[in-house]
Amino acid sequence: MENVKQFSGDKILKHSERIEEFFDTDNSRPITIELDMTNICNHNCPYCFGYYKRKENLNVISREEAFDIIDQLKDAGALAITFTGGGEPLVNKDTIFAMEYAKSKEIDVALITNGLALTEDISRRALKVCTWIRVSVDADSAETYKKTHGMDEKSWKIMLKNVEILCKLKKELNSECTIGVGYLTMSLTNNERKMLDFVQIFKKIGVDYSQFRPIMPKWDESKLIQIDNSEENIKKALTESTEEYDVLYSKPKYDLMRFPRENWRPYSECLGVNFTTTIAADKKVYVCCHHRGIEKYCLGDLDKEKFSDIWDKRQKVFDRIDFKDCPYFCRNNPFNIILFEIKNNNREIKKIQEKRKHKNFL
Repeated sequence: MENVKQFSGDKILKHSERIEEFFDTDNSRPITIELDMTNICNHNCPYCFGYYKRKENLNVISREEAFDIIDQLKDAGALAITFTGGGEPLVNKDTIFAMEYAKSKEIDVALITNGLALTEDISRRALKVCTWIRVSVDADSAETYKKTHGMDEKSWKIMLKNVEILCKLKKELNSECTIGVGYLTMSLTNNERKMLDFVQIFKKIGVDYSQFRPIMPKWDESKLIQIDNSEENIKKALTESTEEYDVLYSKPKYDLMRFPRENWRPYSECLGVNFTTTIAADKKVYVCCHHRGIEKYCLGDLDKEKFSDIWDKRQKVFDRIDFKDCPYFCRNNPFNIILFEIKNNNREIKKIQEKRKHKNFL
């Protein structure tokens, strides 16, 4: 139960035809796009990994702009869009309309939210179009919530109520959308009681899964936030898993922590960026979610060029990627390991036999 379903990095092998196309032609089509509808947020997380210098760039994408971007992504062959941030996507009232429009274009849709603006109307509509919804919680109580999200007890209670309503509506609508909650482990929140309380709270509320991930530094931070004893606490939390409720954790990321950092990247180039990218609320396209707002890693500006034109010339920026700027165990890391091995050892692309959920969301 610890590294399965929607969080398995080998999902990329479900797209063997696109991998083969890339290695045969040096051309690729994006599979997963992260789209930030706004940089504005209703939370004040001290370890925010949103748009770089977000508070200085309070951009918002309009409904019309979002529809145009989605049309361009469809033409480029994108298979899935995750509406995220940036800031809090639901602060932008047009986000739910953009989600519905993307689904109408036969693009898979997902939502990452802090849950505070998750109204009953938005929940109903989101459950009808989303493959999955994940609420970033990172706490077991109002006290911890204040430390991790900078929010008060009232906000904690509103978020819990909104998630509860979301879960009830899923049953009412007979929705197949997967509902999860996320918990970033860090020295601030890593004791056994808090992790167990977290999974027990949301097990009772009725989400489909709880997930643990290690927190990462921002691109210009020199040190990782220290994580102490997280795995031992997570293993105890795993005992709460049932047929209906999964307790998951990003096992490869925690495994990497046992090795010297110089061994964390057994590859010399980032190949995963050829299959995923991020469009921020300033309408600029960035190499990945970890570098949104970093001009060095901007592929182009949708106010000036079409997505297809930006994507065609992306290699110039990819060639400048310096791993010193990248967080350890980044989201592309598992894809890079697999793709680099295929490319350099001429390994046959094998079909994944295990059932992997949400294959279009890398």
